[in-house]
Amino acid sequence: MILSCAPLINLLLIRKIFDTSNSDTLIISDGTTQIDPNQFTNIHNFTEISFPNSLISIGENSFSGCTNLESLELPINLQTIYQNSFSFCTSLKTVTFLSENTVISDESFQNCINLESIQLPTRLKKIGKSAFNNCVKLGKISLPNSIELIDQRAFSYCTNLNFDSLPSSLTYIIEEAFLNCSSISGIEFPKNLEIINPNSFTNCINLERIKFLNPRTNIGHDAFVTCIKLSDVELPSQIKEIEESTFAFCASLKSIYIPDTVKTIGTTAFWGCSNLAEIHLSNNLDTIIDYAFANCSSLKSITLPETLKKLGKKALLGCSGLKEITILTNSIILNNSFYRQFESLEKVTMSNNLTIIFEQLFYDIYNLREIILPKALSEIQQMAFQNCIRLITVDIPDSVQKIAPKAFYNCTNLREIKLPSSITVISDYCFFNCQSFQSITMQSTLIKSIEISSFQNCYSLKSISLPNSLRVIKNFAFASCYNLADFTFPNDMTEIWDRSFLDCRSLTKITLPNSLSKLASYSFSNCVEMKEIVLINSANLLIIGEGAFKYCSSLNSVSFSHSLIFIDAYAFSFCSSLTKLLLPESLKEINEGSFLGCTSLTKINLPKNLKKLGNILFSNCTLLKEIVINSNCSIDQSVFDEDYNIENLIIKNENKDIFEQKILHQSVKSITFSSYFKEYPTISEFNHIEHVSIITEHGDSIINDNFVNSTNLNINITGNIHQISDNSFSHSHINNFLYCGNQIVEGNFFVDNKPKIFQFINTIHRNQLEVSQPNEMQNVLIFHLKH
Repeated sequence: MILSCAPLINLLLIRKIFDTSNSDTLIISDGTTQIDPNQFTNIHNFTEISFPNSLISIGENSFSGCTNLESLELPINLQTIYQNSFSFCTSLKTVTFLSENTVISDESFQNCINLESIQLPTRLKKIGKSAFNNCVKLGKISLPNSIELIDQRAFSYCTNLNFDSLPSSLTYIIEEAFLNCSSISGIEFPKNLEIINPNSFTNCINLERIKFLNPRTNIGHDAFVTCIKLSDVELPSQIKEIEESTFAFCASLKSIYIPDTVKTIGTTAFWGCSNLAEIHLSNNLDTIIDYAFANCSSLKSITLPETLKKLGKKALLGCSGLKEITILTNSIILNNSFYRQFESLEKVTMSNNLTIIFEQLFYDIYNLREIILPKALSEIQQMAFQNCIRLITVDIPDSVQKIAPKAFYNCTNLREIKLPSSITVISDYCFFNCQSFQSITMQSTLIKSIEISSFQNCYSLKSISLPNSLRVIKNFAFASCYNLADFTFPNDMTEIWDRSFLDCRSLTKITLPNSLSKLASYSFSNCVEMKEIVLINSANLLIIGEGAFKYCSSLNSVSFSHSLIFIDAYAFSFCSSLTKLLLPESLKEINEGSFLGCTSLTKINLPKNLKKLGNILFSNCTLLKEIVINSNCSIDQSVFDEDYNIENLIIKNENKDIFEQKILHQSVKSITFSSYFKEYPTISEFNHIEHVSIITEHGDSIINDNFVNSTNLNINITGNIHQISDNSFSHSHINNFLYCGNQIVEGNFFVDNKPKIFQFINTIHRNQLEVSQPNEMQNVLIFHLKH
C-alpha cells in the first residue's frame, strides 16, 4: 500500500552527518513512518542504516546512489519501497526484509552491482519493473510462494542469479523479467503460471531445461531466444501458439514435441537452432510462418501435417541437413524453390490425396534418393524429377495416367521402374539418360506409343517388357541403350521411327512384327552385336529407312519382307559381316550407299522389279564377287567404284546398263546371260573376261560382231542360238567352247579363231570342223579345226 501522506522524518546521526570522515551508520529515529523522495540521494557517508519498526514506506529515490551503503535490514512493518529507492547503491551486498508483505516497486535495487543476497518478504506478491536489474552478483535466492507477478526486467542482467524453483503462486512473468540471467540452469514453471511475456528469459545462456506444469501457459515471443544451452523442453500440453522467435538460437535444442493444440508457429520461432534434429509437429497445425525453422541445420526430418494450410516460403530456409520430408497436407502448393533449398534432401513422402506433381517440382534436387508418390496421383508433369541424379527407386501408383516430357530426365541412378496399368502416355525424354536402369516393366494395356527419346541413354537397361497395346515407337526412344539385349515387339505394332534403337550395342537378334509398316531412318543403326534380322512375311512393311541398320557390323543374316519396295540410302552401310543378300521380288528401289562398306558381302541378287539403283550402292564392298541382275533397272556409272573386285555377273534380265560400268570392265571374269536378248550386247570392253555362259530358251537370238575380246576365253551356250556373227570371237583366244542346243547355228564364227576344244551337243552344222566321238563321252561330239 502506498501512503499519501506521512510525518516528517526525524533524523539522528551517531556522529554529525556531514562529517564524512567519521560517519558510518545512519539512524532513522523511532516513530518515523515515511522517508521522503530523494531524501538521501547520492549521500555516501554511511555504510548501513538503522530503521525504526514504525517505518511504513521509503520514498522514491530516497537512498539512490548511496554508494557506500553495504547492508540493509528493513523493518517488520515496512509496507512499500518506492521506485529507485536503493538503486545504484553499488556497495550494497545484503538485504533482509523482516516484513512479510512489503511492496518492492520498480527499480528499487537497480544497478546494485555488488548485491549478493536478499531475503524477500514472505508474503510478497509482486516484484516491480527492473527491481533488481543489473544486480550482477545476486546469486541464489528463494522466491516466496506468495509471488503472483514478476514485472518487466525485474531480474534482468542478474548474471549470477539462480533459484531452486519458481513459486507455485506465480501467475505472470512480464517482458525481459530474467533477460541475460546467464546462471539459471533449469526452470519448472508452476501450475498457476498463465503467461510468460516476450523476452522473459532471453539470453539465459546456461539454461538447460524447462518444464511447464500448467498445460495452458502462454509463452510470448522471444521468451527463450539465445538460450544456447537449452536442450530439454517440455511445452505446455495445451499451448495454442509458438510465437515469434520463442526459441530462436537455442543452439543445444535437439528435439521438440509440439502439442496437438498448437495452430500456429510464428516467424523465426526456432531460427538458428543449429542442433535441432527432430521435430514433431502438431497434428492440428494450421500455419508455419516464414523463417520458423530457418537455419536449423541439423534437422534430419519433418512431417507436415494434414491440417497445414500455410507454409511460409522460407519457413525451412537453411535447413541444410534435412534428409526427409513427409507431406500429409493437400492444402499447400510447394514449388521447386522450396525443395531446392535442402542440399541433403534424400526422401520425400507425399500426401496420398495429391493428384498432380507439378512441373519442375523436384528439378535439380541432386541428393533425392527416394520418393513415395501419392496413391491418388494421376499425372507427373514435365521435368518433375529432372536431374535427380541420386534417385534410386520410384514406385509409380496405379492411378497415374500420364508421365509428361522429361519427368525423370537424367535420373542417372534410377535402377528400376514399374509403369502402372493405368498409364496411357510415356512422353518425350521421359526417362532420358537414366543410366542405371536395368529393367522396365510396362503393365499398361493402354500405352499406344513410346515418345521421342523416352528411354534414350539408359545405358544399363537389359530388358524391357513392351505392352501388347503398343503401336508406335518414336524417334530415339531406346537410342544408346547399350546393354539392351532382350525384348519382343508386340504383334500389332505398326511403326518404328527414326533412330529408335540407335546404338543398342547388345542387341543380337530382332524379329519385326507382321503388322509393321514403317522402319524409319537409322532405327537400328550401330547395333554392333546384331547378327540377325527377321521380318516375318509382313505385307505392310514397304520401306526400310535411311541408315536403318548402318554400322550393324555383326549382322550376317537378313530376312526381308515380301512386301518391301524401297531400301533408303545407307540402310545397310558398313554391315561388315553381311555375306549375302536375298532381296525380295517386290523391291523397286535401292537408294544411294545402301550397302556401302559391306566388306564381307560376296554376292547380291538384284530382283526383277527393281527400277532404280542409287549412287555408290556397293562402294567398298571389297569381297563382293558376284552380282545377279534380274532387273532392267537403270544403273548409273556411280553405282560402282574402283574398290570393287566383282568377278561374276549373272544377267537374268535384258539389262544393258550393267555393261556400261567402266569399273566392272577391269574386274569381271565371268558373265552369265540367263535372260532373253534378241541381240546379245557386246562385252568386248571387259578386258579380263575368262568365261561367258549363255542360257536361253528362245532360238532367235543373235551374237553380233565384237561380242567378246579375251585372250583366255571359255564359252558355254545352253539352248539355241540363231546366229553367231563371223567376227563375234575374232579378237579372242577361245580355250573351250560348249554348245548345248538342238538348232543349227549359222555363221563362220571360228574363221579367225583356233579353239582348243569344241563341245557340241545335238545337231551341228560346221564346214570347218572334223567330228569325232570319244568312248567316254557318248553325248558329246568333239570338233577339231580342219588343217
